Amino acid sequence: MTDSQPAADLAGVHQLYGEIWAEQNADFETEIAKSGNPRSPEVLFDYAAGLDVIDSSRLLDIGSRDAIHAIELVSRFGCQVVAADPVPLHAELARKRLAGAGTEIAARIELSDAAIEQLPFDDASFDLVWARDMLNHVALRPGIAECWRVLRPGAAMLVFQTFATPLMEPGESRRLYENHSIHAENMDQDHFEEVARSVGFAIDTHDPITSEWREYAVESGNTDIGDFLMTIARMRRAEHDLVATYGRALYEATIADHLWGVYLLLGKLSSSIYVLRKPAATGATHG
Repeated sequence: MTDSQPAADLAGVHQLYGEIWAEQNADFETEIAKSGNPRSPEVLFDYAAGLDVIDSSRLLDIGSRDAIHAIELVSRFGCQVVAADPVPLHAELARKRLAGAGTEIAARIELSDAAIEQLPFDDASFDLVWARDMLNHVALRPGIAECWRVLRPGAAMLVFQTFATPLMEPGESRRLYENHSIHAENMDQDHFEEVARSVGFAIDTHDPITSEWREYAVESGNTDIGDFLMTIARMRRAEHDLVATYGRALYEATIADHLWGVYLLLGKLSSSIYVLRKPAATGATHG
């Protein structure tokens, strides 16, 4: 420090070291070390149960990946599920997973390569649409409008989705979105809500999950955030060699995947559950 340093700067330094950090506050340290009792992904199935999913219900699992959630839905509720995903690899993985799920469960799941923007299903043919962590990859307005169309009047779309917060810096978001095939506008929570309402949905429920699922994964021992951070650090230092050997695309996709969880814990990303309701008395959509 020099004599020319502004007095305001020195006052801040004195406050930080001479007051705030002058003594260890054991009560504060104990308080911030406590678990916030974060909820697990089980809460999404609790929502499905609350939406009266029963054995006669027909569900659409849109963006179903390897059908892992479709299988769980059938196991819990005995319902019928159409597991739709346009990625060929996901269809192959889903077939393999279904083969090991047992004949009773497999018989109640239909695989489809349909994309959300153009669903080959009849109007009002589903009792619930399940959309878990996939809407950031799609054309949102036509996709949500199609979900509205295929739901029976009075039925719901159950959404789990992650959005950006004001803490996300432009450079951070650009790297994350470009390398995770994300539509930037879909990361805007206000935009999502506007689209949902514009096609005819009412927002029945908004449950801010924020970072709870990631906290639960860390506290339960399923995720070691230290490993994530160390992987990011190693990748940054070895970027030149890793890119030369494995290519830029794999490098960027991997580091973005690790940053996703870190950004959730830092509050740069925030997850939410929505229950979108198609009114019982319907008119034309606005989509």
